[in-house]
Amino acid sequence: MSFKYLYIETLAYTAVYLLIFTLLFLFSKIVLNRSAALDTDEKFGDHDNHAVSLTMSGYYLAVAIIFAAALYGPSKGFALDILAVVSYSLLGILLLNLSRYFNDKVIFNQAHSITTMCRQHNTAVGAAQFGAYLATGLIVAASISGQGGGAISALVFFVLGQLSLFLFNKIYDWITPFDIREHLMQQNLACGIALSGTLVALGMIIANGIRGDFVSWRVDITSFVIAVTVACFFLPIVRLFMNHILIRNANLSSEISDNQNIGAALLEAFVAISFSLVLTQIV
Repeated sequence: MSFKYLYIETLAYTAVYLLIFTLLFLFSKIVLNRSAALDTDEKFGDHDNHAVSLTMSGYYLAVAIIFAAALYGPSKGFALDILAVVSYSLLGILLLNLSRYFNDKVIFNQAHSITTMCRQHNTAVGAAQFGAYLATGLIVAASISGQGGGAISALVFFVLGQLSLFLFNKIYDWITPFDIREHLMQQNLACGIALSGTLVALGMIIANGIRGDFVSWRVDITSFVIAVTVACFFLPIVRLFMNHILIRNANLSSEISDNQNIGAALLEAFVAISFSLVLTQIV
């Protein structure tokens, strides 16, 4: 086979997959608008609604991560590869939208939904939802990657991942000296950013415990449990470390809750992500 032919074939394959991703991207937008009863085009231009912009950014980034994960794996022929990529991407998009209903219960255990708060230009909620979408996208992507298991294992680990987010959220609430939900409802953007980074850090660790070929339910669930245990044990320690040691002559929690210090929130978010990146290489 000549180099010229390989070059043309590569371009053709790339064009096809980019077209598929574009169509799936548009489909994900339709699903978001319908499931959330939210016209993103209207709200995006609605007096610079940053809450909706943040939510959409996290959602679309998660969609791209899921699509990239669906591309991973040995080829079984061009037609079968396309069928697998489309099928797993559609499943991932549906699970991503389903996660929003769960996040309403996790982030708000009250009558206020995330969608409603975003309509009210609550950028703190938008930032938190960015992290929730991204964390879920990482978990779903890890669930559909690798060989074996299929849609059943993807669904099981998606549910387990969401339950892990719920568990960690309770732990995070417990170690945080201020009421996270109250500050989110008061549009404390610093609180939303800090929570967003912590959720992404958690999603990275959980995804690392799921990622790879399906071996058996016992082996894979054991790996998952280990990953969740590590996250629930070490990330709170990192949070306490940052609160008392990282910033001299200042308390991180006070900076976020009382002063709404976005710089302190960004520091907490990225330090948590940095530690989770290291933990994914150790565990």
